[in-house]
Amino acid sequence: MQPILDFLDAAKQAAAGQDIADILDEEYQRLSPQDAEPLERWQKMKNELLQADPAGIQEMRVYHAAQFASISIPALMRELFRIHAALVIRSDATIVSQFGPALRSAEGLIELYLAGAELREPSSDKRN
Repeated sequence: MQPILDFLDAAKQAAAGQDIADILDEEYQRLSPQDAEPLERWQKMKNELLQADPAGIQEMRVYHAAQFASISIPALMRELFRIHAALVIRSDATIVSQFGPALRSAEGLIELYLAGAELREPSSDKRN
């Protein structure tokens, strides 16, 4: 479960980092031209503040490790994919809005797994 927990932490950090970057960009836009740093210098300062790009190679590594670690729990794999898609596809509001529910669902599935509950896919079979 540790690779999955690592991915969830990375996802939370990436989402928070994006929110902070958006706020910083909005503030930069509000500055008057004489008060604003040149755009290139501003981008460098912002990247240093956010410690470069949190959604880069490391995030992909932890995502793939989490996918392999969750291979025996299809429901968890599905939620990890939804989290990852929301981080990558920020231009689609519907996908981005799935981040929070998918994160809570994944955390709930992990809690069930760690508590020893048997995780099953919902059955399409309606027999009793």
